[in-house]
Amino acid sequence: MKRSFKNIALLILLIVVIFLIFRNPLFMAPEVKELSLNEFVAKVNSNEVNTSEPLNIKGSDKLIEGKLKDGTSFKVSYLENYDLTAFLLAKNIPFRFR
Repeated sequence: MKRSFKNIALLILLIVVIFLIFRNPLFMAPEVKELSLNEFVAKVNSNEVNTSEPLNIKGSDKLIEGKLKDGTSFKVSYLENYDLTAFLLAKNIPFRFR
């Protein structure tokens, strides 16, 4: 009886350890917040966009990817006729096309 209890306890402990390992943020993909174009413009205007690294602009997908100053990753879809480069240059936001 004691031996089977030890085996069950060991099995439960092993399951808990495996669960904790895979819940670790290192194994999870970072969450990317989807912003509307209006939200993105508001965050740029309120100086919430991280400017220590450039925004990635995927022209063929019409997508902007970057980080906010609080560390949150974001992505934004934009319209084809929106003059994005002029807006970002005026706000002194670094960017690169991919």
